[in-house]
Amino acid sequence: MKNKLYIFGIVWVLIILVGCMFKVSHWPGAGVILTLGFLGFTLIFMPVALVKSYRNENDKSLLTLYVIAYVCLFVNCVGALFKIQHWPGAGLFMLSIPLPFVLFLPVYLVHIRKSKQLNYNNLLLVLFFFAYFAVVTALLSLNVGNNVLDEYVVAIYNQEQSADLNRKQTNALIEAADSLSKPKLLAVKEKTDMLIHFIDNMKVGIVKNVDIDNQRFVNQDGTINYWQIEGKDIKEISTRHVFQAKVNELKNNLIDYRGYLNKTLPDSMAGLHTYINKLLDTSDDWTFNKFDNRRLIVIIETLSNIKNAVTRAELETISGL
Repeated sequence: MKNKLYIFGIVWVLIILVGCMFKVSHWPGAGVILTLGFLGFTLIFMPVALVKSYRNENDKSLLTLYVIAYVCLFVNCVGALFKIQHWPGAGLFMLSIPLPFVLFLPVYLVHIRKSKQLNYNNLLLVLFFFAYFAVVTALLSLNVGNNVLDEYVVAIYNQEQSADLNRKQTNALIEAADSLSKPKLLAVKEKTDMLIHFIDNMKVGIVKNVDIDNQRFVNQDGTINYWQIEGKDIKEISTRHVFQAKVNELKNNLIDYRGYLNKTLPDSMAGLHTYINKLLDTSDDWTFNKFDNRRLIVIIETLSNIKNAVTRAELETISGL
């Protein structure tokens, strides 16, 4: 029976490991496998193992220790699942990190002092305790990485808000323009719309390409929930031929757009020409500096920055005209 219990536990651990492998590789189904593994381990294996261990225990006063051990492990394992899956409430579960230290450890030390022996049950508890440390360490490492990624997400939303503000100001200038200059201004706006549409489609394309599950985080209007998307830290996107082709197309579009604006503006506005050329710079090392070996969220932030620069160049051009 004990061997079967070991095999049963190993099966659930292997399911969790497979789920972790899927999660790291950003393969579809990672969330389902991890959820199945964690819940199976905490709701099926751990109760069976602890009940079996308690029944073989001569000292029945250890019931409190077993209950506390299960509660601590359950809360922390479920908290790990919530954290990995980025589900709401993960932060509350993280408040349970000190729980084994303030609840389980004192009770365990009291019982071990009375027992004077290290039997199988005590060894099992110690192993669970070390497992807890492993989970907490992994969570802390994951949390540091997520904090860095979250900073890029905030930067993306700031860039998007700035771009929207630029476009609102541009539209206001066009509405206030006289009938003679309005056709030229609308032509600039149409050219800008095409470039912005290309950038937005490029972001949606790479988000969906990284993880098929990301489709549910892309709204019908093309906006993306960057907080929820999977694969924010993946780097391989910059090495894919499809992405490289899109980057080259974007660079050519920016060159054409910059040339169009410079041609539209009067030659007498030398300062404005210089400013637009700086905003829309596409030097020889442009692709390497902005996209090569960059994580997905960094690439999206770069694209949002470019979009903001385009809307700024449009605003300055409309103002100059």
